[in-house]
Amino acid sequence: MSNLFKIETAGTKLYITDDAVNGLVDTGDILLKDARGRDWVPASGSLVVAARAIEPGDLSKGYAIIVQTTSRGGVVTYTEFMVSSSGTVASRGTSLTTQALNDLEGLYGSDINGDGVGPADNATKGALLAGGEGLGVYAYSDGSIRIDEGATSDILRDARGNLYALGSNQKIVGVADKGTDWTIIVESTSTG
Repeated sequence: MSNLFKIETAGTKLYITDDAVNGLVDTGDILLKDARGRDWVPASGSLVVAARAIEPGDLSKGYAIIVQTTSRGGVVTYTEFMVSSSGTVASRGTSLTTQALNDLEGLYGSDINGDGVGPADNATKGALLAGGEGLGVYAYSDGSIRIDEGATSDILRDARGNLYALGSNQKIVGVADKGTDWTIIVESTSTG
């Protein structure tokens, strides 16, 4: 099952689909709607440019979409919206900085803003935070924290899909492989 999806249009309706055939909407496609159950469309001057499953292989967790908005003055901004598994689009999204958008392009599998940076990872591995060779948690030059296991590297994200960030009084002290996921032990120190 793919983690990457696209938006299809049928008349004025928008669907999340993983169809290989462009323009065909089938019974497995998810109609996008607002909280009141009405067909959802982005605001005037906006376009849905990317879609993905929140949790690869588990569509019950829902989806995320990125909407590109061009102002009358030509300024382009990007906002990520969460979408329930039934297709309800959250009423408020998260505005994305250029760095945040570039960080998300890997999850969406495309160069969303067309800046040529694309989903290719050009961040360099920095300090080891916990673990060691074979399985370790590292800080990367792009500000992300990643679990490296052999040749693979997974960016840590919070429940909303944003980059995971340690608090000023926190540090990662351990990591364990649990088969399909990991456990990270975070130590918090009180100040004062």
